[in-house]
Amino acid sequence: MKLSKILIGTLFTAIMLAGCSKEADYGQLEETIKILTSDEMDGRLTGTKGNDLALSFIEDKFREIGLEPIHADTETLLLQYPHKFFDPEKANHQIQILSNSGVSEELIRGIDYLEKTGFSNYENTLPFSLDIQSPDIEQAYVVLKDKSHLQEALEKSQGVFIVEDTFANPLVINTMDKPVIQISKDVYNKLQKMSSGQIQMNIAAEEKMMDAYNIAGKIPGRDQKKAIVLSAHFDHVGAVGDSIYRGAIDNASGVAVLLDIAKSLASSEIKYNSDIIIVAFNGEESGLQGSHHFVQDLADTYDSIYNINLDSLYNAPVSIVSWEDEVSEDLLEDLHIVLKESNVDFHTDLDGRLTSDHANFLSNHINALTIASQNVMPKIHHPSDTIENIDFPALKNISNAIIKFINQYHDKEYGHSHNPVDDHLNSSVQVDDEMNLDFEETERAKLNHNEYTFKQNPNDQMYYFIENMRYTFKDFDEFRKYYPMIEYESIIGDYYLNTIHVLNLFGEEIDRFKLEEDKVYTHDLSLDDVLSISFNYSSIHDEKQKLVISIDKETPIEDTEHVHEEMLIDGISYTLYYSVNKDKLVGFSYDQDVNGITYRVSFTVGEEVDSEFEGRQITGIKTTLSEEMVKSLIEDTHLNELVLKTLESF
Repeated sequence: MKLSKILIGTLFTAIMLAGCSKEADYGQLEETIKILTSDEMDGRLTGTKGNDLALSFIEDKFREIGLEPIHADTETLLLQYPHKFFDPEKANHQIQILSNSGVSEELIRGIDYLEKTGFSNYENTLPFSLDIQSPDIEQAYVVLKDKSHLQEALEKSQGVFIVEDTFANPLVINTMDKPVIQISKDVYNKLQKMSSGQIQMNIAAEEKMMDAYNIAGKIPGRDQKKAIVLSAHFDHVGAVGDSIYRGAIDNASGVAVLLDIAKSLASSEIKYNSDIIIVAFNGEESGLQGSHHFVQDLADTYDSIYNINLDSLYNAPVSIVSWEDEVSEDLLEDLHIVLKESNVDFHTDLDGRLTSDHANFLSNHINALTIASQNVMPKIHHPSDTIENIDFPALKNISNAIIKFINQYHDKEYGHSHNPVDDHLNSSVQVDDEMNLDFEETERAKLNHNEYTFKQNPNDQMYYFIENMRYTFKDFDEFRKYYPMIEYESIIGDYYLNTIHVLNLFGEEIDRFKLEEDKVYTHDLSLDDVLSISFNYSSIHDEKQKLVISIDKETPIEDTEHVHEEMLIDGISYTLYYSVNKDKLVGFSYDQDVNGITYRVSFTVGEEVDSEFEGRQITGIKTTLSEEMVKSLIEDTHLNELVLKTLESF
């Protein structure tokens, strides 16, 4: 396949004339993201003209860098594969509101609504209700103003319409048996004003098979039976109406970093021990299709492979994402060393929730991981995912760190030991992560503190191990049933005990693959496994005024977000934590040794407030502390003596 070089050249020139603000250091990164997120690329959905333009642009870049075809018997860098495609031009999306008086109003896709779960064929007309407790809810759609009851609504009703400030475009088809539709506040207000009526839905998407293409090239190494695969997907979710989902974070950023790395490695004087394969995957957003076919072909060519995949990068810190039982610990440790040396803050996430193209390598028992910025889910698949979100110095630093890693460890082979798991546990089907989280929270709420279970999620058909490591006790008799030895104060000064929060790591070994589905099991509790415990007190004068005492058995992660000062009170050294500009005292702590164990005891005082974080409601403390208040609280209530009594009961 060969696309028009004239069109790409015109697009490239037009964007270059607009200028790159940081040509010397970040110009190439910025240039790549500008081109891939341009109007002409139209969201880069696989099967569309915009995707073809992106493919041609990246192919030109690979050839400019000097990458060689990965197969010796061909000159092409394009790797064809069969792609399942739902043509947006031929799709039908109709949703109408029908009043009881017979008046109908058709909603506009992309303005009034956008499906969160798609269907190849769905048609129904049902009454709607704004009351999730309605006795008729089982044969109706539920209309929600927020996400607080999403999972409950999905379980009870025939489908959910939920208010969103901006519409995400997950690009998932036939992954659920019930529709979830995002609606605007205006539509919610109309439905609320009507109070009753019907919603008519007719959704159809034509499925067809087409030829799609990955782009891959290599830097030949000394041992051509070994390969290091560096990858990023270049497709995105397209456009809806006049809204282009540009995908700067997801994943023009990953492609930009990939090209930056490839250019450096290709021009290096190092003779790499392994083939360095650079691949831009297609079809990631529609079920990891491009990487699925690529990995199968690659595994037949090389004896030793590992993959570093780049997805959704916009700043640091980053997450290193993989599966705990499928990735080499040595690979992770070496990468950790280089990231630390390069001053790239990171977190390692091995629970497998974030799905990207690395999953297809892992499913074939090949070492693989994805590097992604943290907390990206609220930012991607929205029209607001634009180049303005990108921290170019951070991207360049990440690129340099990966280059350094390859240069230092290219001659090291990483072993792989597979922990056999039923294949449905590691399915690469993409489903909205938010719905998975809601499922886990709902199922966890059904369990007692020491119970655990193994359940299948109807949203994505995957199996989840669910337990209550973090548990909040509101009933103190229940707390004493589990922890009869722990002593505590019910009243401290003007504060009375409201809740107790426990983090128990449940140290017993469990063979999860021998668990029966849906059966509830019981942990053997041990105080040795309690990592932290928090006592949450309310003021007798104002219930929203809180005193929180937290006891951590292990020293918490180093706090770099606050300014620390020491204060000596009654012979004990307390650490005071201030905001960076020192305009607010947010808490204080001290360390206490008991029976050979050092505990960190932390305190905060203030008003309980609710706020939104990443689209979810959370509760926190708006602090009202001062140094005088800290001194008075400690001296008047003898806090350290009360805490010591609790610690000695451990």
